[in-house]
Amino acid sequence: MSFYRGSTQQPEPESGPFPSHFMTAMALGFSCASLVEYHAPYSGLGVMLQAGYDSRQGSFEEETTPCNCPANLSTNLSYFTLEPSLRFAPFNGNFYLYGGPRVAFNLEKAFTYKLGANPAFPNQKENPDVKGEFSDIEKTLLSMQVGAGGTTFGLQPG
Repeated sequence: MSFYRGSTQQPEPESGPFPSHFMTAMALGFSCASLVEYHAPYSGLGVMLQAGYDSRQGSFEEETTPCNCPANLSTNLSYFTLEPSLRFAPFNGNFYLYGGPRVAFNLEKAFTYKLGANPAFPNQKENPDVKGEFSDIEKTLLSMQVGAGGTTFGLQPG
């Protein structure tokens, strides 16, 4: 689940500004990743590498424009992520802590803007949807991750 906060009024220079600001959004997207993990026996130290797909699609809260028309903005953002981590088991048991960088590469940055008709004038012609790509999305995001986990089973050679 993702939450967006900020002001979005002009997603791309070609479309011009929207008549109202979009401030907050909530999203429920799809995420899928593979994890490779190694830890040295009896040392408590290890490494992890996770790679995957992260969808950040969402819809902003509906805004009312100065013409009293409902306006909606939905996004379709997605990323390919790489998450290398150091792993530390403080008690040489199943419990471990991990942390490391998270690098995300933007794959998609599309939006759809819908401007509805003023409800006081029901015979208005429908406005066409405006589709485009956000112009100010970073191609690469660098962030940090920390967490805790527990091993429930392990594979042993031989």
